[in-house]
Amino acid sequence: MPLLHAPDVDIWYEDRGAGPPLALLGGLTNVPEVFEPMAAVLEPGWRVIRPDNRGSGRTKPQPDDGERAPARFASDLRALLDGLSLQRAHVAGFSLGAMIALEFAVTWPERLLSLTLGCAAPFSLADPRATKPDPETLAPFTDPTPLPREAEDARTLRNIAHPDTPRLRPERARFYCGLRWTWPHAREEVFARLAGVARWSAFERLSRLAGVPVLVLTGEVDRLVPIANSRLIAQNVPGAELVTLPRTGHVFFAEEPEETARLIAGFIARRAPTPA
Repeated sequence: MPLLHAPDVDIWYEDRGAGPPLALLGGLTNVPEVFEPMAAVLEPGWRVIRPDNRGSGRTKPQPDDGERAPARFASDLRALLDGLSLQRAHVAGFSLGAMIALEFAVTWPERLLSLTLGCAAPFSLADPRATKPDPETLAPFTDPTPLPREAEDARTLRNIAHPDTPRLRPERARFYCGLRWTWPHAREEVFARLAGVARWSAFERLSRLAGVPVLVLTGEVDRLVPIANSRLIAQNVPGAELVTLPRTGHVFFAEEPEETARLIAGFIARRAPTPA
């Protein structure tokens, strides 16, 4: 896939399928490949656009000032849509990608056909209003000590997947963890992203989503971004729909990608059909 040359970043992206445009935005250490199983379901009816976030995989800032706030990521998404001559698009983001999608949405709501927010919060988890994860779940994000691969994978799955996933969906667990090793993120990059969202909030701007079809998705056992945070978004956006995927965790989109894709497609068909 090509690079799109924006003013200060070269954005790498996948752009496949035919139909209305749907952008999928990944989380803290995701690359577009994490959405490959979802894309396989969506691409027959959708033009699925999957960028590497700034500083991930093949998207390189030129030069890199280290800024990783949601507003910077959201500006990258706007630059990508502009470069593809797309005035409006369906946008779906997950985890950090949900923060990016939400920031984009409250800044440029006129650019949206619909918005899907997965494993999301309307503000930083450092915000006093947030329902926070337990200290054990947060530890990998604050402890720079590297672990052997097997131990690191076990810790990752324990914190972001449903407890049954390693046993019931071992292929999904291997796929997700394998991408983290294939496309690693330096600890400095992760810390820059955490610092970038530490003071972020879109909660006070949720009213700007009036009229935008909004779907909020969450896993039944989300230890990293507890469900109460997603519920808060749904309660404060008129008409928003909240759906919980059973027996999944924070990365439900990797644990149950086909069902996630069907939920998004079904929601858009009901609430934001593309005009003929």
